[in-house]
Amino acid sequence: MKLIKDLDMRFLSGHSVRRHRFATFFCEECKTEVDTEKQSGKRALSCKKCRDIGIGLKISTHGKSNTDLYKVYVSMNQRCNNIKAKAYKHYGLKGVSVSSEFDTFEKFENWSIENDYSKGLSIDRINPNGNYEPANCRWTNKTVQARNTRVLREDNKTGFRCVNLENSGNYSARITISGKSLHIGTYKTAKLAAIAYNYYVENNNLEHTKNVII
Repeated sequence: MKLIKDLDMRFLSGHSVRRHRFATFFCEECKTEVDTEKQSGKRALSCKKCRDIGIGLKISTHGKSNTDLYKVYVSMNQRCNNIKAKAYKHYGLKGVSVSSEFDTFEKFENWSIENDYSKGLSIDRINPNGNYEPANCRWTNKTVQARNTRVLREDNKTGFRCVNLENSGNYSARITISGKSLHIGTYKTAKLAAIAYNYYVENNNLEHTKNVII
């Protein structure tokens, strides 16, 4: 955004000595002037209203844009709708979308309250290949969410989760439960190890994401 003028406003953030300075900026997208923190305004290409509209959010006056829950809501829409978002390749590009049942923050907030949301929890898709919709979402801690992700680690060399290539040339299947790593077995191929992992998850009614076997 284009800086127009500095404003005679500043304040201390809590006990921090960092002073927040404010300024007036001109948004080229909606052709309006906005007052915001100077540093964040200089970095932004457009005002918050335009950025929200750009990722499919309906603008409202709920007054909760600084809450943790609203930040979760925006992040969810960003990774599904904003092609410039870092996580878009794992969500929007893969066809993951946000349901019309979550098309306003108010709807999302009401669902969250009814489904035991509390600060610090993460929104998790029960089926990691499904969309963000009430029937497929829940609030969990980061441990549950991490093991339910469909995204493999970047250093994965076998193409299957929890399957590793041993020095012998065989493949081992392992699973982590309550912070402890358990060896399931050793197999001649990565696919066999992945199948054994899936069977262990199913047989023990675990929430871990299973491998996709083709």
